Amino acid sequence: MLWDMADSDVSLDETLPIVSPLGARALGKALGELDSGSAEEPPGSGGGPRIAEYFRGCVRAGAPLPQHRGDWNAAGCCWAAFSAAMEGERLPHEWRADAREIWEDAEALGVAIPITRVRSRIWRARVGDLALFRTDAGPWRVGRIELPPDVEGRYSTVEAACSGRWGREERRLTDVDLVGFVEYPR
Repeated sequence: MLWDMADSDVSLDETLPIVSPLGARALGKALGELDSGSAEEPPGSGGGPRIAEYFRGCVRAGAPLPQHRGDWNAAGCCWAAFSAAMEGERLPHEWRADAREIWEDAEALGVAIPITRVRSRIWRARVGDLALFRTDAGPWRVGRIELPPDVEGRYSTVEAACSGRWGREERRLTDVDLVGFVEYPR
């Protein structure tokens, strides 16, 4: 016999999880920034009050990073995660200004997933995980998974510092610059 909510003192709301996983909450923060139009002030400056907030908690070599402007891709991503984290919740990386450092932190914790594992279907990215990209021309980039890879390997990310603002990127698992993913706690 199935349980009938009508015969219970418990409401449906009480049976649902109180919080979503950290990666999904961080995605919510990133989407909020995208929807609000958060961007560099003035355009092209790599700075502004909102950008300074993203750099506020950045660390390197265990010490606060005194940076308040520049390439804010990793800093924005980390801001979203740290502002979504609940007390005592552990993130798979420190608050970083460099996406490569996010990858190195995740490698040290065993949650960095090389793209070869993903392409061979050993592991699948989920909403809220991070995708990391290496470019020949500049620093690594990071994006948070909004739509996980489909059967054809297409997925989308929400990323900070896309032409001076938050943006959505359509990507593929076959992209040559894709390094891998960082698995967020489930």
